[in-house]
Amino acid sequence: MPKQRHKSFPAWQVERAKFYQRACLTIKAAIHCGDPVGRSIRRIAWRYAGRRFKSDSSRRLAMSPKSLRRFWDAWNQGGEQPAAFALHYRPHRRFIPAPVLVRFAEFCASHPRRSVAAAWKAFRAHDGRAGKSLNMSDFLLRKYFPVASFYLMQAELKAIAAAQTRLAQFKLAALVEIRRRLANYPRRRRGEGKLN
Repeated sequence: MPKQRHKSFPAWQVERAKFYQRACLTIKAAIHCGDPVGRSIRRIAWRYAGRRFKSDSSRRLAMSPKSLRRFWDAWNQGGEQPAAFALHYRPHRRFIPAPVLVRFAEFCASHPRRSVAAAWKAFRAHDGRAGKSLNMSDFLLRKYFPVASFYLMQAELKAIAAAQTRLAQFKLAALVEIRRRLANYPRRRRGEGKLN
């Protein structure tokens, strides 16, 4: 018989649930001793708020009297189980707005860069109109921007630069030849060739 898989939570969320479970048990004991519910919740919330998680020292417990009251009610209705404190949220899918991608395509078509990451970094420093959209990594960019098109544009930019270099060389050669040919003809003095 296959083993049942349980949904795993990050260690700090498990520790958070334990904090709230302990807080609710303390509130329950205080009420049993005759303390009002509201005063017990406020006192416990102030005691636990701001505590660091042992599993993640960068996080602190966010516990206000209002949130603790909400969890207290859910805890009572849910049979006094830690499951009442589970976080139910999904991270928002991040995306890059189309206008930003269009401007990035225009940037790539006029600025030679060796890679998409280098181009995105330069574009972020160049374009200040996209706000938080520019804070995304080049890894996310690759989900929405055609990387093959980037390298095709870069190849064309290299070809254009090479053609411009050759064009400048041809122009310089033409100027040198013009000056050489003009040097074979002596300059006319003033008055020569005029009829008296």
